[in-house]
Amino acid sequence: MSNASCYTAGECTWGAATLAPWIPCGLGNAITWLTYARAKGFATGTAPRAGAVVVYGPCCPGHYLYSQYGHCAVVLAVQNQGAFQVREMNFYGDGGGFDRYDTRVSSMEAVLGFIYPPSPPPPPPTPSQPQGRKVSTSQGSLLPAALLLLGGVAMIGYEGYRRPELRHRLGQVSLEQERRVAGALRSGEHRVVGWAKSI
Repeated sequence: MSNASCYTAGECTWGAATLAPWIPCGLGNAITWLTYARAKGFATGTAPRAGAVVVYGPCCPGHYLYSQYGHCAVVLAVQNQGAFQVREMNFYGDGGGFDRYDTRVSSMEAVLGFIYPPSPPPPPPTPSQPQGRKVSTSQGSLLPAALLLLGGVAMIGYEGYRRPELRHRLGQVSLEQERRVAGALRSGEHRVVGWAKSI
């Protein structure tokens, strides 16, 4: 949704805010757009970029193209050697005028600067799959180990159960607990609830 209604219809500011809906209210006449946009947290600079708003100062002795109120337009494309294509309203040239758009190639003459559109927000984080930690055995090999919850007792998963040396490094496991893990693994009645910590 654009904030064009904050500006006088038919003027260059209204035209630019219509084409660049990210332009906020309250920037005033074109001549003050850079200052107020900066104050509102927008990035500004001196290099043309597609999608930016260019702000011109009053120009030029002998052939006034822009009034004392300045002028603004939206950059469509950047060309060679500082030239850039703009779409604008209320510019009397190339078929434009009050309440009419025109498209033309502009030079850097009378350019005060550019207001850049805000960066898009970063995408939401994607849920990641659990990354199994590697657990060392007494032989120095590494293997993933899932924790199983059986009757409230967290046990090392199948890989650890098959290796008595790993069981014993994790702490003594009772014979009853071993039987419960073995039975659950055989029957498929178990669920992963976390990942083993490295030891």
